[in-house]
Amino acid sequence: MNQGVGYALMSLIAAGILDVVFARYSGKRPLTGAYLFVIGGVVIVGQSAVLTVMRVPFTFDIHDAAYGALAGAVVMLANALLIESLARINVSLGSTIYRLNTIAVVIFAVLFLGEALTLPKLAGVLLGVIAGILLYQSGARGGDNRLLLASVWIAVGASLLRAAFGIISKVGLGGGIDPFVFMLYIGVGWTLAAVAYSTVRPGQGAKLRDVLPYGVVAGTLVCLVASFLLLGLRSGEASIVIPIANMSFVVALLAAAAFGMERMTRRKLFAVASAALAITLLTRA
Repeated sequence: MNQGVGYALMSLIAAGILDVVFARYSGKRPLTGAYLFVIGGVVIVGQSAVLTVMRVPFTFDIHDAAYGALAGAVVMLANALLIESLARINVSLGSTIYRLNTIAVVIFAVLFLGEALTLPKLAGVLLGVIAGILLYQSGARGGDNRLLLASVWIAVGASLLRAAFGIISKVGLGGGIDPFVFMLYIGVGWTLAAVAYSTVRPGQGAKLRDVLPYGVVAGTLVCLVASFLLLGLRSGEASIVIPIANMSFVVALLAAAAFGMERMTRRKLFAVASAALAITLLTRA
């Protein structure tokens, strides 16, 4: 196993656990801006530590900072919507929809960038849709079915925003900025967006000590997901590293089953296999 694949696998594991942490949090209490703010703060501290340990020189550029902050705000909103959706849908469904943001990237590229819709890409899109259909559940978490379909569409919206984050980051990184410095800007953008989000979803009586442990764990996992992915891209091929990292929904399903959050079924296994094949086709077509 080469170094790039090893880092991609570590990013995959951290992302899968992160989705389960989000689901456990959303099952216990409503999402608040304070929780998202703590995550952003941990990302800033974590990335600052990474820059120090790796001895990456920090130079401020307004262009890089703007793109990084915008990317951070978009990915914060994407994660906020994912957490909101996980309050009513299973981790396996929410995580798979979120990680299938590759489908949105392909569709955007065909519609707006004039890229060709090849047969492998079309097959990948269809397999992704099949995975979503197989994972669609008949009942919501906690037995409340009133907003089940709406929660699925919220997860789809989160996936679209995650795709937009990837495009914004690609443009921002095109200027030659070090990816770890860019990640620091993302942390700043995330934190500022969390402050704005708190005006929409205030604390609702939640105290900082209640959200702090979950926020610290989630923020640490966000740092690990991003750092391992960046390290993987530095030492491996993007066409191999990114598809592996995007298959974290497999870990999410296994972890959710291990914690008794949902049952492992043959249908879910078929769906996960379909989603994994979809990502492989979409990223190598």
